[in-house]
Amino acid sequence: MNLISVPTAIIAVALFSEVAETQQKRPETLHGLTVAAENDCSRYDRSHYSYSSRALEKTIQDESGQVSNGWYAPYEAKILHSHQSDVEHIVAAKEAHVSGLCDPARRAERKAFANDLMNLTLASTSVNRGKSDKDAAEWLPEHGVCEYVKSVVFVKRAYNLTVDKAEGERLDAVIASCMAGEVFSPEEEDTKPTSSTPEPEEEGASKPTPGQTVEESGSREEVLRKYDSNGNGRVTCAEVRAKGGPIPVLRSKHPALYALMTDRDRDGQVCES
Repeated sequence: MNLISVPTAIIAVALFSEVAETQQKRPETLHGLTVAAENDCSRYDRSHYSYSSRALEKTIQDESGQVSNGWYAPYEAKILHSHQSDVEHIVAAKEAHVSGLCDPARRAERKAFANDLMNLTLASTSVNRGKSDKDAAEWLPEHGVCEYVKSVVFVKRAYNLTVDKAEGERLDAVIASCMAGEVFSPEEEDTKPTSSTPEPEEEGASKPTPGQTVEESGSREEVLRKYDSNGNGRVTCAEVRAKGGPIPVLRSKHPALYALMTDRDRDGQVCES
């Protein structure tokens, strides 16, 4: 019978102990997010998350498209007029702060986060104030819950933000329910922050297929060249209208153009008239 020597056995036990300790230290993750307690590692200063409310509201309205003399508010599934709406951060600034942006080394990211269109929508003043700084464990919208949770996951992954245990459990429960209805899969979509700088066209980027328009199959560069009059790397409804483009812009019919616009209510069409 071959017996393991005492020194070998001691080494083996030590290795197993080290592996077990490493596994215990490894942070728990959920849908690509690290689960950790909220940490206010530096004082929250609202001025570090500054943005121009009127400018952002106008931008969101332009990209959403006007509907019946108003703009769609997804939390309430209704049309709001300008004087009724507020700019709403899907992941609140203070929530982002205690979920990772409190790190002094990340201070430069705070303003970018506050102005990122991926994290912005419109809501009525009462709903915006009611939500305030709450996370998904504390508040969910009356309408569009699946899309709201999807946005929370995307934004938090894009900015490497954590979720606490209660928020993670609520997100997981909603996602499971939404996926049962084949609403979305959070792992499938890109979560890069919305950049204001056009990305360089990749080598071998697609060109319009013969017989198709730039809006249907053009490259990113070609679509921007045609519509992006202010050079911010995105296309608004106002720019499409000014250039005589298709209205409404449909994901199924104009995918190349649609990809560079913001569909706030995610119904597959932008600039509904």
